[in-house]
Amino acid sequence: MGKFKNLTGQRFGRLIARQPIREGRNKAIYWLCECDCGNTAKVVPSNLRNGHIRSCGCFRRQVAISFNTTHGLSKTRFNQTWRDMIDRTHRKKNFAYNDYGNRGITVCDEWMVFENFMSDMHETYLLHCESHGEKDTTIDRIDNNKGYRKENCQWATYAEQSLNRRNCKTYFINGEYLKAKEIADKYGLTYPTVMHRIHRGWPLEQIAASSFSRGCRRNETNCQ
Repeated sequence: MGKFKNLTGQRFGRLIARQPIREGRNKAIYWLCECDCGNTAKVVPSNLRNGHIRSCGCFRRQVAISFNTTHGLSKTRFNQTWRDMIDRTHRKKNFAYNDYGNRGITVCDEWMVFENFMSDMHETYLLHCESHGEKDTTIDRIDNNKGYRKENCQWATYAEQSLNRRNCKTYFINGEYLKAKEIADKYGLTYPTVMHRIHRGWPLEQIAASSFSRGCRRNETNCQ
């Protein structure tokens, strides 16, 4: 049995640990927690410490409602930017997860709800789109070691964002290491297209194959 750790008064997301309780045949330890919404929850200590449980359940319900509410923006690039941001920081099967979620990059609780993200960022998004075009407007973290929150995010072009990376990243594609710009040049794609597909989680080989397929459609005789 692991050593008991006193969590009284500590905050975990929306929960504050109030007191330990023992339940069940094995008298397992749970923590009775008070949620910011006013409800209480009994939580296994490890689920508090590793962040798996951050509310009494109200947080997940709020996020689910946000994902299924249109707001009139559900099919916009702005909404897709929000969804991609959450996907690469939370879904382990996302191609970019190792560079985001697995590295400790998170989305703040407020931005897990689309309305809050929209309130903080939509106006500046529209201004950036007006100056640079929507296809070259991306969300950029000012400090790449910190997560997605209002004070650490701005809108930037793909070129500007590339200058703010932790390093000059290379990608292993078809047996060689290439930078995003080199992938674009080699496979006849634009740099924004390559970066957008990488951020969306496309497998690198699929990016190259999409370029090849497009070339075939343009000149079928060369693809026989």
